[in-house]
Amino acid sequence: MAVFLFWRFDKAVLTLLWAGEAFVVFALAALLRENHFRKLALVALAACLARLVLYDLEQSDTLMRGLVFLGVGVLMLGMNSIYARFRSRFE
Repeated sequence: MAVFLFWRFDKAVLTLLWAGEAFVVFALAALLRENHFRKLALVALAACLARLVLYDLEQSDTLMRGLVFLGVGVLMLGMNSIYARFRSRFE
């Protein structure tokens, strides 16, 4: 899925789309009770954050940069709320 997103969408929104994909995998981890999906989603989110800081800060314009930062932040808050609600499923 990540490769499809890479080929089909503009590079300015890739970080947000990949973070959205990590959010979906994290939600599936809670639904399926599989801890390795949670770890995969967290690694993917860390890669998205690294890309956000290292690549998007110098390549994107100000409006797109702000939207991507806000979008990734909202997704991270959503992941936190999912973890807080379904903590027993992850243990």
